[in-house]
Formats: sequence, C-alpha cells, structure tokens
Amino acid sequence: MDRTYSGVSVFDINDHWVANYRKSDGLFNNYVQDICFDTLGIPWIGVYADYLQEGGITRFVHSACVSYSVAQGLADNTVKRMTFDKSGYLWITTGNGVSRLNSITGIDDKEPACKYQVFPNPAKDVLYIPMAILPLP
Repeated sequence: MDRTYSGVSVFDINDHWVANYRKSDGLFNNYVQDICFDTLGIPWIGVYADYLQEGGITRFVHSACVSYSVAQGLADNTVKRMTFDKSGYLWITTGNGVSRLNSITGIDDKEPACKYQVFPNPAKDVLYIPMAILPLP
C-alpha cells in the first residue's frame, strides 16, 4: 500500500470508483499510513500527519467512523503500521512503542504478562517480534 495525503478512495470489485473518505467524512485525518482489514472485512485506517503531530486509527462500519488516538490509550500519535493477529487483536506500531487493540474493549492499557523482545535493536527497516514469546490467548 502506498501512503496517501488525501484520504482513502474505495473501488468496487470491477475497479470502479465508489467513494472517497477524508477528515470531513470522519477519518481521523487525511494522511494515511496503513490500512488493514479485520476478519469481517472492516477497514482500519492508520493515519499520521507529521507536520501537525497528529495521528490515530479510524475504523469504518457502515459509513460510520470510530477513531482511537492517544486519548483512548494509543502509545503514541505517530502511527506507522498495523496488523491483525490470529486472535483478532489489532497491533499498531507507533513512534513510541506498540499498542494492542481489541475492537470490543479498546486499547489495552495493562502490561502483558510476558516481556517482549525485539531485534535488531535499534531497528532500521525491519523489526522482528519472535512469536514464541507472545502471550497465549
């Protein structure tokens, strides 16, 4: 996915334009860094505008938007990348750590029961989180 500075455009399965979504439509801001889809096909959009120092995550459900930011527990507003794990948690990398979000209960604010290891440290282009040390569901 390429980053955009003008929001998100939606196309149908035949590559026909359907709609655009921007901040005025409920997106946290227009500077899209990453998009991922949960198991229901709902898009989660990670945004960060560096010159504004403003970022967060927006979820679209039937054209309604729900956003999460530092105010809701995100580790930092510098949202970089996102991915879902097998248990349905959304993991968000930020400029100041990693956040885990459950779409029902929100962003976890408690320290996990295990310690995470990342390598190499410091990372430049690739960061590895060994799966053997992730907490069991």
